[in-house]
Amino acid sequence: MEGTTQRNETKKRSTKMIPIIVAVAVILIAGIITTQALMKTSGKEAYFLAEKKSVEQLQSAFETRYEEELAWAEHANENAVESVLELTAEANSPELASMGYDQVINNANVT
Repeated sequence: MEGTTQRNETKKRSTKMIPIIVAVAVILIAGIITTQALMKTSGKEAYFLAEKKSVEQLQSAFETRYEEELAWAEHANENAVESVLELTAEANSPELASMGYDQVINNANVT
């Protein structure tokens, strides 16, 4: 009698465990499929990721190459900076020489 009750209890336990095992397996498989779907990139995504990497690389190279100029531009934006630009011209045209404009142009200075 004891052997029969033990077998019945074992069968009850195993029948209770089957749905739990199936549920865990389904959840595990769904998680794996979701992970694969999120981690796999399409061709379009791979292209845009490569473009993003290229732009970041160019930006890094630009910042490295023009580090001093960028620092000066930042300083000039934050602080008052005086800059002087001198503009001159030279005219060597015989048509202007006959009228005297060449001396005016050659001696002109715009600051």
